[in-house]
Amino acid sequence: MGGDHHFFQKLVAHINTISQFEAEIKERFDEIVEELCRVLAEAASPYKKDMYAWRKLLAMYMETGIWLIDGTRDRPAASARKLLTDFDQQMRKQMVRFIGKCEAM
Repeated sequence: MGGDHHFFQKLVAHINTISQFEAEIKERFDEIVEELCRVLAEAASPYKKDMYAWRKLLAMYMETGIWLIDGTRDRPAASARKLLTDFDQQMRKQMVRFIGKCEAM
């Protein structure tokens, strides 16, 4: 009986610790999501001068189809990695051109 009592005391203590950890992680997650929403809303603002760059970047990403095979998910990791690398190179070239245009203005 004493062993059962000790076991359940430990179990309750661990469950309380896990619950507290979960609450802390949820709070931090909520803060991060709120910050992300704020940043995305600001970045997507029609009043931002760099909106064209974001649209171009998103279009390039969608055109690569990194995570899709024939319109479905589950692309093999190796081919997704190659497409992601190709996208990264394309993006860098486009952004250098765009930044150059902005600096010339």
